[in-house]
Amino acid sequence: MSEYINFDIESFDIVDEPVDSQFSIAKIQAFSSGENRHDMVCSEELLQKSAPTIYNKPILYTIDKNFQDFNTHVEPENTLIAGFVEPNSAEFIRLQDGRLSLNVIARLWKRYAPKFMSILKRDSGNKKVSVEMELKDSEKRRDGLVEMKEFVYMGIC
Repeated sequence: MSEYINFDIESFDIVDEPVDSQFSIAKIQAFSSGENRHDMVCSEELLQKSAPTIYNKPILYTIDKNFQDFNTHVEPENTLIAGFVEPNSAEFIRLQDGRLSLNVIARLWKRYAPKFMSILKRDSGNKKVSVEMELKDSEKRRDGLVEMKEFVYMGIC
């Protein structure tokens, strides 16, 4: 039985805004190996094996009209799409704490997601971001943590 999970991600930075392009380009530290806040553990091997499932996945958002800011996760039919993860953009970086990090490039539509872009610019990109995934297989360990065995990315919110 699959389980749908949201994980906070470390960083989301706009790295380029070519004038002659329809897209802004962002670098996203999407997920890392090791223990996480859900009391789950992801091995480096699983992180690397699952990386291709993030390609072409959407960059998702909703707007809280009262605060003129991004809202939390909502049902898929109420979610807007600002862009997508670029295929074959995975880069693995060793973090200072020893974990392995999956970093990807995203393309964000300047024309079709203007509210998304204006909120990012207004707040200098300092936004809480998370990755959505479907956990397909896991196993409870003796220490009480859950070992992630198989998952696929669904989107970045």
